[in-house]
Amino acid sequence: MFIEEGHYARHLAAMRRLYRKRQQQLREILAQELRHPYELFGGEGGLHLTVAIDNVDDLAIVQQARRFQLAPGALSRFLPGCKHGAKRLCSGLR
Repeated sequence: MFIEEGHYARHLAAMRRLYRKRQQQLREILAQELRHPYELFGGEGGLHLTVAIDNVDDLAIVQQARRFQLAPGALSRFLPGCKHGAKRLCSGLR
């Protein structure tokens, strides 16, 4: 009944709009606040965005972000061959 009546399709459309808005807000905040050059990866159709920042301690950024009730994940522990100290953060948009 939920699917047949179109409720699920409306729910999906609403969630896509919400997450698109949240991602745009996150991109704007990063552009305003980050003092280091960075690159963004992903996020075109999903809920996650990866931020690559050279010569920055991603673990320290994660700790700092948690003070503001944010929950990014440090990806450096999954990238043992990271070149030039590149660190990455993955942020889930909730």
